[in-house]
Amino acid sequence: YLKAEYLDHRMFMMTRNDTKLAMYSGKVNAFDFYYIFTIYFRSEMQKYVDQIRRDRPQYLIIGKDQYRNDQVEYFLNGVGDMYDIKEQLNTVDVYERE
Repeated sequence: YLKAEYLDHRMFMMTRNDTKLAMYSGKVNAFDFYYIFTIYFRSEMQKYVDQIRRDRPQYLIIGKDQYRNDQVEYFLNGVGDMYDIKEQLNTVDVYERE
């Protein structure tokens, strides 16, 4: 679905399922981490909050339910005021910039 509906090759994905999602959708995660489990501290996650606040991409792909962890929650709390949920899919929500 993401492959067909969102034409950008690079998408900002913040989910515990980021690697698999990128492979299945044919997209590249625009964040510079390979796997979200490599981000251990809020200070590391703040870098990505700052990146979104600076770059203001049109869409964010955010994991939900079991595809979230504390770091994803911290990220979403840091940028949630700039985005609204556009679509709710099985494992992710698609947020669009206001």
